[in-house]
Amino acid sequence: MQIITPQPRGNIRLRNQYGKFTLSRVPYDDLEEFVSKFPSEEGVPLHKFFLPAANPEAVLTDYDAMGVNHSSLFSDLEGAVRAALFRTLLNRGLKVG
Repeated sequence: MQIITPQPRGNIRLRNQYGKFTLSRVPYDDLEEFVSKFPSEEGVPLHKFFLPAANPEAVLTDYDAMGVNHSSLFSDLEGAVRAALFRTLLNRGLKVG
């Protein structure tokens, strides 16, 4: 298993998202299975977080307050449009999801 940091040159979305990828050359189906085969003395090396689906507006609003939103992840016209739509929906009290 190898973690790859691609060169974001020419790909603004990749640069803004600080993308990392895993390249698997091992006989495991996924990253979770691979990690489970190698216990760490420091604890669990991989964590999975589940976000509540019941209230996506609250979660997305929190992310937006931390600067993680359509504009920061997709700094092109599409990101600007999606950010404006998201804020419009929230301001009108409509469901985002």
